[in-house]
Amino acid sequence: MNLKFYVISCSADAILHNIRHLYIHWGEFGGHWLAESKKEAEHRLYSCQQKHKCEICDAEIHQAEIVRKKKMKRNY
Repeated sequence: MNLKFYVISCSADAILHNIRHLYIHWGEFGGHWLAESKKEAEHRLYSCQQKHKCEICDAEIHQAEIVRKKKMKRNY
């Protein structure tokens, strides 16, 4: 089973854009599930830009995929 999702990353908390300090956006109001579509990720990014109004927004949307090899108890 392949699980596909989209992740938004930005260096809002980074010092000198150090890759080890990239902040991964889970959602605007705390812990949310990762976005399942690019459109949903773009909407979350737009909401973040409206809320924080960063001078320079270096956020990026990344597509990720996890390949599960074991059968899960709940296969939909």
